[in-house]
Amino acid sequence: RDIALNISPKTSRQLARFERVSKVELVFNEKGEFISSFIDKSSGARFLDDAAVNAFIDSSPFLNPPKDLIDNDGFIRLNYSFHIQWKPSYLANDKRLGK
Repeated sequence: RDIALNISPKTSRQLARFERVSKVELVFNEKGEFISSFIDKSSGARFLDDAAVNAFIDSSPFLNPPKDLIDNDGFIRLNYSFHIQWKPSYLANDKRLGK
């Protein structure tokens, strides 16, 4: 939601044209601490790609990750696809917008 509050109406209309997909690879160490990320496929809107990665950065460390996820090199690699369907009409009733 914070992203929605900080973009222009023009950008909002552009985002609403079609579903966007961000594919990211996230790397964690054996303690569940974030190490790095890679955008495998951009949604076409860098701030949406960054939001997907930042959600994991802000949530780490992930305590007690399953040992089965740890690769031979000691790292955990997770691949996610985030499907974004931008619906600006959902913002119409947001009290933070003063409506």
